[in-house]
Amino acid sequence: MIASRCVSRIKTSNYYYKLSSSDVINDRLNNISNKNDLFIVDLSHCGLHLLPNEIGKQSHIIKHLILDGNILDEHFLKNHYFPNLESLSLNSNNIKNVGVLLQILYRQAPNIRFLSLIDNPGWPHPIKHSKNMVLYRKYCKMTANFFPKLLFLDTHKICK
Repeated sequence: MIASRCVSRIKTSNYYYKLSSSDVINDRLNNISNKNDLFIVDLSHCGLHLLPNEIGKQSHIIKHLILDGNILDEHFLKNHYFPNLESLSLNSNNIKNVGVLLQILYRQAPNIRFLSLIDNPGWPHPIKHSKNMVLYRKYCKMTANFFPKLLFLDTHKICK
């Protein structure tokens, strides 16, 4: 799964950008808006409640988007279209209504293959809610129905 390769937060190539401190974010976003070969973007722990416009301008070439540890809600993607996005990590955000998020993702990022929603208020992952496996399986089925190309959800392989 791509998330396991990206979790190290190392610049592995010219195609991978990790934005960390607020001083660096503006410089990096300006640099991103001039790139034509941007595939992996890591905006973890940047305090984002919206996606920066620079990311929206490059959305057609981004394949992997890591947005862990921000304050994004289920509506953050509704104004951006990511036709080639394959993996999306939204761990530890403020997503309360997963049904709304899935509907928006279905329209705005239809080719998702890897999705992670661990530690969001509306996502019953077994790590946080070990007694609620039935609800987690129900959410997994619902998510897999939205995305026929989905291969991994959180840390689990999707069985079809």
